[in-house]
Amino acid sequence: VYHTTGIQLSEHIRRSRPQEAPYDTFWLGLRFHDRSKLYDRINRRVDLMMENGLVQEARAAYETRMSTAAQAIGCKELYPYFDGQKTLEECVETLKQSTRRYAKRQLTWFSRNPQIHWLEPDCQDWPELVGNALQMLMNSHLFSDILYPGEIGL
Repeated sequence: VYHTTGIQLSEHIRRSRPQEAPYDTFWLGLRFHDRSKLYDRINRRVDLMMENGLVQEARAAYETRMSTAAQAIGCKELYPYFDGQKTLEECVETLKQSTRRYAKRQLTWFSRNPQIHWLEPDCQDWPELVGNALQMLMNSHLFSDILYPGEIGL
């Protein structure tokens, strides 16, 4: 690298690191305490997508070979059906499994972020969930400079 650019590799690496964001952020995440409830919701969502025309959308991507759409979860799982290799039901089950695995990878990735304030929608009703989210926000660093403790109670 040095011979080509005149800059050491360590300097290239240092320069490629992103600068600290100029924004104050508050991270709020949703995760299910009971993962089977999340998976049930994913399965129902896939069923709804099928009812709303996913087969037609996937077929269009399959026939035109649109690169990004053709590789998206929801399209590529249906290709064996279009090729006559599997039944539609088998492909739908594969789609559900792929989506559940993707959700698990997302949860694993986000769980590494210590800044996320987690809420569990399967353990609270909607008003309680929103109230807890607002309480977390009000107690966060974003409000610590402008509010005094106890000034606003939820």
